[in-house]
Amino acid sequence: MLPRWPVQPAVRLSIVIFAVLFLGRDSGFALSMVSDYVIHVWRAENGLPQNSVTSVVQTRDGYIWIGTYSALARFDGVRFTVYDTSNTHELRSSRVTSLFEDKAGTLWIGHEDGGVTAYRNGRFERVKFEGKWDDQGVFHIGADDTGEIWLANRAFLFARLRDGRPCKPAADGARSWENVSTSTNGIWVAGNGKAFTLHEGEMAPMHLSPESQLSRLPGWFLGGQ
Repeated sequence: MLPRWPVQPAVRLSIVIFAVLFLGRDSGFALSMVSDYVIHVWRAENGLPQNSVTSVVQTRDGYIWIGTYSALARFDGVRFTVYDTSNTHELRSSRVTSLFEDKAGTLWIGHEDGGVTAYRNGRFERVKFEGKWDDQGVFHIGADDTGEIWLANRAFLFARLRDGRPCKPAADGARSWENVSTSTNGIWVAGNGKAFTLHEGEMAPMHLSPESQLSRLPGWFLGGQ
């Protein structure tokens, strides 16, 4: 059961509701998962900054955060609070491409321009990141098994937030990698029948037997919260 909403405790909402908007091509799957629940759809006319949602995460306080290409929004079950560079100067950019909450409760916000913002103790702060990605954005954020925060761009090239240390899944090129799953307990990358997990700063192969059901699952299913 999800935590109670800060404003209206009677409201219950699953992130999968937003997945209907965020993963439009998989919406049939999402709808089948929530067939026993009432589904509400929020769009720009209801306060969402933009109908194109790039990322969604529910933080431990019960709020749902939604990233879009025009702003970051926080949803309390009733209304949206919108943050962008016009009203939140600490936000690196209004174009949000990824969100992740770590074990300490810090919300990490990745931007299309490659910048990173952190939200902790009710305050936004700009984060210094030394990664060199040729101006590619931050499209994945997660923590490895030691708690280190890692960022990845659209080409699946990873870099450690603390010092910009690079890492990539394999030498055969990033184009073969299709899926990333991130959680507070690890990072997994999968594609073309292969799977890797980030361990001690390196991508370690996961050895899945041919008969394993996991070997036939999409990469986003590996791992999870």
